[in-house]
Amino acid sequence: MRNILHVTHTWGGGISDYIEDLVTSSRNYYCIYKLKCWLGIVYLEYEKDGVGVEKKYYLGKDIPLTEFSLSKYVQILSSILDEFEIDIVHINSQVGHTFDIFTVPALKTIPIVCTIHDYFYICPSIHLVDTRGEYCGICTEGAARNNCLEHHTYLYSKFGRENLDKFRQKFRSVMHYVDVFVFPSHSAKDIFTKYYGIDESICRVIYHGTNLIKSENLIPERGNGRLRIGIVGSMLNHKGKASIQALITSLKKYPVKFYHFGDGDLKGKNLIKLGRYNRNNIVKLIQSKNIDVSLFLSTWPETFSYTLTESIAANVPPIVSDTGALAERVSADEIGWLVNYKDVSGISDLILRLSRDAGEIEKYKKRIATVKLKTIAEMNQEYVELYASLLSDSKYGKQKKNMHRFTGDPLDNNEIGAFSRYFSLKLIYFNLMFLRVKNKVVQLFSKP
Repeated sequence: MRNILHVTHTWGGGISDYIEDLVTSSRNYYCIYKLKCWLGIVYLEYEKDGVGVEKKYYLGKDIPLTEFSLSKYVQILSSILDEFEIDIVHINSQVGHTFDIFTVPALKTIPIVCTIHDYFYICPSIHLVDTRGEYCGICTEGAARNNCLEHHTYLYSKFGRENLDKFRQKFRSVMHYVDVFVFPSHSAKDIFTKYYGIDESICRVIYHGTNLIKSENLIPERGNGRLRIGIVGSMLNHKGKASIQALITSLKKYPVKFYHFGDGDLKGKNLIKLGRYNRNNIVKLIQSKNIDVSLFLSTWPETFSYTLTESIAANVPPIVSDTGALAERVSADEIGWLVNYKDVSGISDLILRLSRDAGEIEKYKKRIATVKLKTIAEMNQEYVELYASLLSDSKYGKQKKNMHRFTGDPLDNNEIGAFSRYFSLKLIYFNLMFLRVKNKVVQLFSKP
């Protein structure tokens, strides 16, 4: 069975759900290993004989965003790739890691897949939002707002304007090592490939799958009752917290009730907070509250949105921001309303209109009931075919692969230094072992 190494972070969330879905659905095809790194420790997670195993490797220091290469990390990653005979490296998040996740597999001619779940490589603030959580529109190199970067709560280490320029240049120097870029939506692909000029021929769009069973029932009309609006998912600044709180406040005197499924500190007498939920039970939970419409006002161009999938599975038509994967998915099937998340007054007018006209909601409910969600098995099959194409000798022979990898920029001084230090240590080790054996042989034959 082939071995796939998923590089990811320790933060949980959508990326973790996505990898767990792949692990669950691909056990019969591949052995999956997960590589994480945080606070100076590299974690390798995998299953052996049905039991979860975690190995720890100590770096001796944390890795800041500004450290692009680290010799100890190179040593650990290289040993993992060799010991566990990794066939493909699948990069999902570089948070906590160095850019060595590209260069080390490349030198070993191991195929690299990189899924772009967010915009970390454009700006490590991840969501392309400023300190207020507003979409920044991607600042140009050399013109970044230094105050934004230095005080951004989404940046996990000190980072400034000059660091952003170097960070983007660094990614440009290693992106040529990627065999296939995968995007969970066309909008994500368009934003990322346009910024970095990535060739369409090495890009794939693979929507995330779900194990949710789509409801066969439509939530009944509310009659003369209140309009029930569902807010699904954790409520943070980049999820439109400010706009949603403003709506809750402005509509408190109208026949509108909000239900929040998830974490957050939204407030209002017309708000019912239901807290965290199990994603396997969310469809029944949404339907049990007779939600009429859902509300997704992300300030950034989402790359997919699992919470939108949950709303669709419950047959609840959504009101979404007119950008990113939210707009792409809703407009493709014509199952909801697109709005400017900043236009609180306009969204408020829409909600009041819907509270008076149930017919408009029912129209979208009937459309959303016909939408088929991609299953995890269907998603996994696309990855099985992708991995197989990369491992095929006829398509990716070793000689051809070496030529393909090094059409990009050469390794920079930091990487060369990391590799040279690592292999120098290896050479010293073997020399010491040789001298040790030689001394023993001399002692053996010098005995009377």
